[in-house]
Amino acid sequence: MKCVYVCGYGRSGSTLAGRMLSAQSGHVAVGEATHVGSDSFLATAHCACGRKYPTCGYWAAVDRCLTAAAGPTALSRRARIFLEGLPGLIVPLTLLRRLVLRISFSDRYPQNSFADGVRLLTAVSGGGFVDISKTTRSTANRPRLLAASGMNVELHLAWLPLRRVVRSRQAAAIRQGRSASRGMAVVSVVTGRMLAHVAARRCAQSLRSSLPRVDLDEFIRLAAHVSEIDEQLNHMIAGNRSRRHGIDAQGE
Repeated sequence: MKCVYVCGYGRSGSTLAGRMLSAQSGHVAVGEATHVGSDSFLATAHCACGRKYPTCGYWAAVDRCLTAAAGPTALSRRARIFLEGLPGLIVPLTLLRRLVLRISFSDRYPQNSFADGVRLLTAVSGGGFVDISKTTRSTANRPRLLAASGMNVELHLAWLPLRRVVRSRQAAAIRQGRSASRGMAVVSVVTGRMLAHVAARRCAQSLRSSLPRVDLDEFIRLAAHVSEIDEQLNHMIAGNRSRRHGIDAQGE
């Protein structure tokens, strides 16, 4: 079982990185897999194919497998959130291997342990998937949880120059009707990106893995060659809105 995991901060090209890494590895790009099973998110989520979750054939298969599985877990939702987020980085990997058998995979599928949920998602994906959940505050420890579940985790760091990340964040704020102050965007990006990169390095160190930085500009040049396999391998349920209709080089 393999997971190609995109680390780093949002608005740094992770959606495009996920698409290209999916094309290179032959694994399904699932988007921000941390959202799989979140009732509030999935209420409005659409797959990259344009269909709502789980009316897409791929996500319908995931939903059937996760719904059918049984085996109530012992630890609370708060325990999962703690372990997946920034505080989870301090928990030894040996302990995580035991905890992933007891914490629930998600709110929607509480009958599955985290390890079982990952296993079922991998099985539907044909043995591997690309996760772009990144290493932000709420998902900083996710790569280590995946590894503790028995996955072979390959890490990549999504990276863009600071000015492009700030510009992308401002554009997103405008679309959402929020304040687009450049000063606030700079402070938020510098702080958030520093934490995301520190978490990525901590995960790589713990997993004894390399952390190659994604060359986004090179991916942009190659993007035209993956359109014919998007329908088969691109099933992202989160990420930049342009994941279905072209590429936003500055976006998430």
